[in-house]
Amino acid sequence: MENKRNSIWGLLIFPPFLFLINIVAFSLYFGSSGSLTNDEISNRINESIPILLLISETQMFLLALIYAKRFKVNIFKATFKSDKYKRDIILGIFLGITIALLYKFVVADLLILLQNSIGDYVPTNSLNNLKQNLLIFGIANVILAPFVEENIYRNIALGKLQLKYGDYWAILISSVFFGLLHWLGGFWYMLATFLFVGIPFAIISVKRKSIFLVYIAHLTLNFLEFLM
Repeated sequence: MENKRNSIWGLLIFPPFLFLINIVAFSLYFGSSGSLTNDEISNRINESIPILLLISETQMFLLALIYAKRFKVNIFKATFKSDKYKRDIILGIFLGITIALLYKFVVADLLILLQNSIGDYVPTNSLNNLKQNLLIFGIANVILAPFVEENIYRNIALGKLQLKYGDYWAILISSVFFGLLHWLGGFWYMLATFLFVGIPFAIISVKRKSIFLVYIAHLTLNFLEFLM
């Protein structure tokens, strides 16, 4: 049986809960004075979404460092490992732009259709408050997220899962948890993230034996999201 120290499941399971834990912590903080109504606390939380994202990504970065040390992985070296940098940069940018355009002109409308026709649990206005502090959102989503998330899901976890379960299950499991990480957008957004980002990025990482191309794609995708 795999001992706890050598288990990768903590790295997969814990990140999706970080944002929820931070929301609860902020709620308790705002409610501690007793002077705010529930609606006012909710508004404060919505206004704090960018800083909550930054805190969560920072915590995930620290978690990645802990697991990288445990499994003797140099995440800084692994991120930029490539035998053809120019090709991977060009392909990564192209892939990021393609996914961004696919989401903007196809997936976004489909998500709205599914939410309206079938339903969803999307938290109240949570994604509409990213404009409250664009600098903090940019640091969290453009600088930290591509590096942190690619190392957690497509570097450390994927590699460990491949050794234990093989390529197919490693791709599927890592992609499912990558989708779960984006629960804030609702069920259909998680599913879209799983299908259009998680699965393709995991397959590319397995085939290339490197996360550099998907890191560039993730960086491009999030940068375009920030601009839009």
